[in-house]
Amino acid sequence: MEKVNLRKQMLANLRDFAQNPAAKTMLEKELYQKLYQTDEWKNAKTIGLTLSQNIEINTQPIIEQARLEEKLVAIPKTKEKPHMDFCLYDEETELVRSSFDLLEPADDSQILSPDKIDLLLVPGVAFHDKGYRIGFGGGFYDTYLKNFHGATISLAFPFQLNSNWQPDRFDYPVAKILTNGRIL
Repeated sequence: MEKVNLRKQMLANLRDFAQNPAAKTMLEKELYQKLYQTDEWKNAKTIGLTLSQNIEINTQPIIEQARLEEKLVAIPKTKEKPHMDFCLYDEETELVRSSFDLLEPADDSQILSPDKIDLLLVPGVAFHDKGYRIGFGGGFYDTYLKNFHGATISLAFPFQLNSNWQPDRFDYPVAKILTNGRIL
């Protein structure tokens, strides 16, 4: 299957699933517990992740757990496509809507170099059993992953797993995909 068609199909599936908040929340809670039990989470002092959209796995509980455990949190700030940086994120961080309608830091005064992030939680819409992912189509994460050497994990609902597509040469896999029922 072509990536563009699979992306469209998965985005529709995610939108449909978001219409059932009770089921979505139940699966999310299971994923959070799996994440918190990983060595990557336990050993990380700084976590990089996005501020999720409604159709994605909600990252707010992960941010709250990281703060409870006194971990630093970093979120992306997009630059000229397909580049982004991760900036420290706390209660004082001023946020603005990006051109992609995502919340991100208003300025880049607290950029962290990739080697300062211990664990990067990588979003996606579809995931290959070899760790490859189809994102939202901007290429930002594949560009960032090219120079990132820390731990990488993606969280995925079971219906997001689909290996009927061919990764491109510029795709970078994540080390681990956590989904309900199994870990890839």
